[in-house]
Amino acid sequence: ADPNAKDAQGFSAMHLCAATGLAPGVVVLAKAGADLEYRAQNLTPLTIAVGYNKPFTVKTIVECGAAVNEPDADGVLPANFIASLIAAEVEADSKVKENPLTRRVNKRLDALRQMEQAIALAPDGRVPPEQARENLDGMYAELAKLLKW
Repeated sequence: ADPNAKDAQGFSAMHLCAATGLAPGVVVLAKAGADLEYRAQNLTPLTIAVGYNKPFTVKTIVECGAAVNEPDADGVLPANFIASLIAAEVEADSKVKENPLTRRVNKRLDALRQMEQAIALAPDGRVPPEQARENLDGMYAELAKLLKW
């Protein structure tokens, strides 16, 4: 099967994994040679994962070697988008006392910080190929452990 096959709207399986948070699918597709930089409607899988608030998938896409310095359709870098979400949520959170809603906001804030950390791992825009292979092998090992659970 073609890991870069596209649907009628031009989205690839990698885009679908990014939107739905299917990080193991990202790993499988990356190992099969899927293009991490392919743009559908000017959106990369990374920008989609960031937009859909899928922190583990963002981390996985970055670890597979996606460029983090590629702007979206509006010229916004994934790191900038995450930083703006964090800033907005910190400001909103500081104005409200602790309640179930603020706890949910804090969880989202933690997820956004995880995405920011994942992007910070690749300051030059890419994870070195050797590190990407190590990360992929580690994710496969983690997935194997989960499947045995």
